[in-house]
Amino acid sequence: HMKSYPGAFLMLVMMVASLHATSQVSSTPRVRWGDEHADTLKLSSVYKTLSASEVRGKGALTLLAARQFLDVPYVSGTLESPVEMLTVNTSGLDCTTLVELSMALAKSVSEGEVDWKDALYDLRDMRYRNGTVDGYASRLHYISDWITDNTYRKNIREVTSDAPRAKAHITSVNFMTAHRDKYPQLADSATYARIKDKERGMHRSKSYFIPKTAISSREVREFLADGDVVFITTSIEGLDVSHAGIIFKDDRGIPHMLHASTTAGKVIEDPLPLADYLARQKKATGIRIVRLQ
Repeated sequence: HMKSYPGAFLMLVMMVASLHATSQVSSTPRVRWGDEHADTLKLSSVYKTLSASEVRGKGALTLLAARQFLDVPYVSGTLESPVEMLTVNTSGLDCTTLVELSMALAKSVSEGEVDWKDALYDLRDMRYRNGTVDGYASRLHYISDWITDNTYRKNIREVTSDAPRAKAHITSVNFMTAHRDKYPQLADSATYARIKDKERGMHRSKSYFIPKTAISSREVREFLADGDVVFITTSIEGLDVSHAGIIFKDDRGIPHMLHASTTAGKVIEDPLPLADYLARQKKATGIRIVRLQ
């Protein structure tokens, strides 16, 4: 019958093409920039550095990416806005935004993508549940949730349980809803309910960590690799992780952490070995380790 109605067939083809184009446009990440000109220049520069490097291991690329942000000021709360969307601010980073951005850039380059814009998809994919921006509650706020979601979608691999001296523990989270006043978005009852529901889903969940007293052992030092992302577990009530960073080793093979430091007020390669850093943090209990997959 279509042969009898070429006009109808052409219209149908145009409609399908239009729907496909709309779908492609709607999947493009909407970005809220800190300073669009400065941010895009920085991303382009970092991407070129990574692409031109002979380094191709995902961990090594993660560390190389993070090193491009050394001395960037520590700024918290850059992701918060009345309307949730993918946010990029290269002139102010906290521990999580540094880790996510470094991993996204490394993942993009390691997979042969050719433009820094491609890394925005990887960043969105890591930061949001199922890679989809759907309001404040779709962001992976708790690191335990972040690890589970990104492991399931094969963005990362957690290797903590493979490490020497790793121990299992049971944790629950409720810090956000227990401190609702600290999170303006939780004033909305529907958003509060969604976050509460996610917290219930993580009630008494089993995971592994390496106790901070074991970090100085030779076998743990040797297990840790340049570019490993470490999350510092905590004894703070209702919270699973309190800080994050990226491992680099000194010329003696001692692990240190590249991180956005609140003490230094900027992104640094910490002169303190990781074991000594953890020993000074009273609430720190140990680390979890993840690697790009």
